[in-house]
Formats: sequence, C-alpha cells, structure tokens
Amino acid sequence: MLLASRDEHELVLKTYGVSIRASRPRSGVFVLLREFSETESQASRFTAVLTALRLVTQNLRRQSTTTLRDIYYRDVSAFQGSQYRLNESLRLIASSLGYSLERDLKVFPSPKGLVYGGPHIRLELQGGADINLNYDGESVLIPTSIPESMHCTDNIGAIVVLEKEAVFKSFSGYLRHVPTPQKIIMLTGKGNPDRASVRFLSALENTFPHAPILVFVDSDVYGLRIWWTYMRGAGGPDSKVVFAGTYLLEHLRGHLTIAAKEWKLMMNFLKEVSGFQAELGAEAESLRLLKRELTRGMLLGKKAELNVMSDSSRDEDLNTYMWKKVAHEVCNKT
Repeated sequence: MLLASRDEHELVLKTYGVSIRASRPRSGVFVLLREFSETESQASRFTAVLTALRLVTQNLRRQSTTTLRDIYYRDVSAFQGSQYRLNESLRLIASSLGYSLERDLKVFPSPKGLVYGGPHIRLELQGGADINLNYDGESVLIPTSIPESMHCTDNIGAIVVLEKEAVFKSFSGYLRHVPTPQKIIMLTGKGNPDRASVRFLSALENTFPHAPILVFVDSDVYGLRIWWTYMRGAGGPDSKVVFAGTYLLEHLRGHLTIAAKEWKLMMNFLKEVSGFQAELGAEAESLRLLKRELTRGMLLGKKAELNVMSDSSRDEDLNTYMWKKVAHEVCNKT
C-alpha cells in the first residue's frame, strides 16, 4: 500500500499486492503481504474510503456541490465498480467526522425527480441556476441543492405531484393543449421520491403559501406511503398537501387483488399512522383519508392504480380525471 502526492493539493492512492514465494513453497503457492489490511477485500475497502475522502476534499476546496453518482464516475475502479461501496465509504467518513453528508460535505444523492409547468414560470434559486418552466418546453431535472424557499413573482394556481413518471409525461402533454390561464407546477419523484424531490416540494409550499398541493397516487400501500412521505416532508398534516386520488371506491371497475405481503404491509402502515395520530392528538382530514383507504383495501382485499382505473372507465380518461380535480381546487381557491 503506497500513498503518494503529485502536488500539495492532490492525494494519490495506489494499492500494491506485494507477494513473495513462501520459504517452503508447495505447488507455487504465494503468500500475500499487506500493511494496511489482512485480506484483499479489506484492502479494497480501505482504498475506496481514502479515494472518497480525497474526492470529497477536492470538492470542498472548490466550494461546490456534487452528487454520489458524479463522485463514483470520477474513479470507478477505486470503488470496484460498485456504487454501494462508494456510498458506504462516504457514510463512514461522515459519521466518523460527525458531519452531515449533504449539509457539511456538500454531497447529494443523484437527482431523479422531474418538474414541469407553465405558462412562463421562472423560479429563482439562491446560489443556483434558475428554473424556467413553460408548457411548450420540456420537463426539468429537480436540482440537488434546494433552498428553503425560492423567489417567483408569478401567482401559481396549483402544485400537482404525480407518483409515476408515465402519468407525469401523459399529463404534461395534456396540459400543452388545455386552454387555461392558470399557472400550474407539476413534479414527480418517479415512484418513491428522493430527498431532493421532497425538499423541492417543501420549498414550493414555502414559496407559494396559498397554492393547493394535489398529490395523485395509487390507492395501495406503496402509493399511500409515497403520499405520506411528501406530506411529512412538507410539514405534516397541517401542510397543504392533499391526497387527491385515486380512491378505492371512486370507480366501479378495474380493481386489482392485493397480495398477502401487501396486506401485511398495509397493517403495519396503518399501525404507524395510528401511532402518529395519537402523538399528534388531533384528527387531521388527511390522516382520516389515509386510514380510510388502508382500511378499505384490507377489508376488500383490493387496490386501485391510477392508470388501470382510468383505462377501465367509460366516462373519462386519466388526464381528464386529474384535470377536473385540479380545476376544482383552483376554482375553490379563487
């Protein structure tokens, strides 16, 4: 194991397997001598930790932010081609130093959430690039570094959160052709949201305190858990995050049967929600709806998925279904 320095600003790590022939060799057996570890696996982990520390230090000197994925691709071989090994190395470094990986070391998860909206919305971020949204444009990747609030001079009609990327893209195309003067911001975390998506929704709520936030998810344990994550991240039951659908008994056909594993997950989730409500000491409407959907699903053994339910409807498609609810909330606000 050799540590060398090309210059005073960069630490270079190289690992050598030093082997010598045994004093009494048998069939060409070699003994591996290691100074920093007892096994080759430990040597690889040690290499990964020091490489991660070097790359994080370089990033801090530049006073910039980075992502887990960016660090990984800067030296893939040092992490043995494993993103998990890098993540564990950074977790070890942060916990050993008593630092927050995001707040102190400026390393964020790779963003996956998308935001779309219009017409002509400009979100000004402190210390970062502005976000320009327009129905004629494309969706934008949610940035990793999100302030608590943003600056925008526009009056937003509603904020719409969608569980699935496919539904997000479909509704984006629908909004391009809806004749409405209302300004809408829409986002998706592509399933279970990452922390950047949750923080972004919280920042939107702080920026537009009067805009309703409508979350459309499946009425199953996974979709309801996603709504729960957004609601908790945006400030809890007192926030404006509304579970807008889909509801289990909202349609007459298209229900799916839940598996035994899902039933157990729903039971545990219901206990978690009830415990949270007991600590809160109040019956919030959002929690009542959540418990209702979980209870109905467990009793009936059924679940409702947005795209399946709407495909089975004879009256309206998915986009029309969601737009009617958005328009209703906007009208009630005004």
